[in-house]
Amino acid sequence: MPAYWVERQALKLRLGKRFVDELVNWRPGVEDKRSVYEAVRVLEPQIDPAIVQRMREALGNVLPPLANLPVAQSWGGLIDTLPDAIPVISAVEEVKGLYVATGFSGHGFGIAPGAGQLMADLVLGSTPSVDPHPFRLSRFSDGERIRAQHWL
Repeated sequence: MPAYWVERQALKLRLGKRFVDELVNWRPGVEDKRSVYEAVRVLEPQIDPAIVQRMREALGNVLPPLANLPVAQSWGGLIDTLPDAIPVISAVEEVKGLYVATGFSGHGFGIAPGAGQLMADLVLGSTPSVDPHPFRLSRFSDGERIRAQHWL
């Protein structure tokens, strides 16, 4: 909810053709066959030209020589965020050998070296470079209160 509340104005919820297609075509996958989710990619959001224009204007305000630089290409992506805005870098306790690193909330580039080191430590069974407890997946189900100060 905190991430939603901050970004609520930018969200556009729709139940259009794509939603119906995905709902109708949903079916469980078979491990040794290509799934419908591999055949139909859905995480390619449309570019919002107004956002691109605002970015160009902001860039021009900071670096005036780049104000009229043409945009050669645009790309839209998604930011994976979690309720506490803290990434999960953890083993999945229910599935032996499965590890997850997700939910970087737009900070992936900045914390990638440390996140990669922690993940490597966990996978290799090495002494973790930092305390992995705040980043555990089970924090959403183990009953321990989630606190952002773990992150700081």
